[in-house]
Amino acid sequence: MVALRESDLGDVLGRRASKLNGVLLYGNDEAAISTAVRQAVARLGSGEEPLRMDASALKSDPAMLDDGFRAMSLLGDRRLIIVSGVDESHSGYVSAIIEAQTLGNFVVLASSGLKKGSKLRGLADAAPGFASIGFYEEVGGALIVRAQTIARAQGMSFAAGAAERFVELCGSDRSVLVNEAEKLTLYCHPEQHITLEDVEAVCGDQASFESDTLISAVLDGDEETADRVYASMILSGDAKSVLIMLQMALGKLEAVSAAMARGMDLASACRAARPPIFDKQQAAAGRQLRAFSGDALGRAQVTVQQAMLQARQMADLGDAITGRCLMSLARMARQLRSRAAN
Repeated sequence: MVALRESDLGDVLGRRASKLNGVLLYGNDEAAISTAVRQAVARLGSGEEPLRMDASALKSDPAMLDDGFRAMSLLGDRRLIIVSGVDESHSGYVSAIIEAQTLGNFVVLASSGLKKGSKLRGLADAAPGFASIGFYEEVGGALIVRAQTIARAQGMSFAAGAAERFVELCGSDRSVLVNEAEKLTLYCHPEQHITLEDVEAVCGDQASFESDTLISAVLDGDEETADRVYASMILSGDAKSVLIMLQMALGKLEAVSAAMARGMDLASACRAARPPIFDKQQAAAGRQLRAFSGDALGRAQVTVQQAMLQARQMADLGDAITGRCLMSLARMARQLRSRAAN
């Protein structure tokens, strides 16, 4: 079966499940994959505890998965089997299940990876009795749309700039974003509009404060502060969405720069930004724009985008890649400020 979209998961676990032997869940969004596994348990568990196994165990007992797949219940119900930690090296152990012509138990293969040319993905895509669905981290506009959709389901809408600020504070982890959105709508009920003040009141926390401090330090060329705050965020587990927040900050500076090029003064351009840049932040924006003028802002955005791509491709080195990007931009900012002052 050809690769499906994340939105097809409900159909796979519902209408199509009776004709499928399983589904391969892959991608770089581990939180979304975990959520999908929980959905499979809720939809297909049939009251019986799923059979869970780690893919690494298949190397010592290659027949374990095949035995579980074919061991049908005496009552005729299909059992759910969940295999976690699947990667390319396990293709040979799971290929017989993927290519099986007869119906067995329903197998969920969960993998936090697999590149486009993956043999395992190719097997699942080609098999008529198996499905494959990719889950990838959302960024920027997609996250904003998701937040707006959640609000709309509750009969609410975000005021100008509020959805963007909400995503800045929550980051890219969808489970966090969904939980915070639900909390936000409860806080705002029965009002129909979610204001920027509502977002700041509900979602502003220490993590967002540290993120703002880190981004300001990077764009001001303060390597020492940037290094100290980033190390603290790694220890507290709050560093995952730093690059996305930095990308959004650079995008906001670019919008302010474009508005000023059209004749607006700094204060007006900052107020027109979405979300707006408030008085206490306008001086910092002006200072940063004096350094990141012309092509420098574009080069900084390219640097962040490349780091985001590398961090996704090499998840184990994500913190190191992010840190290297932050220090590189901080050094760039220091050099640009020095040149601007001379």
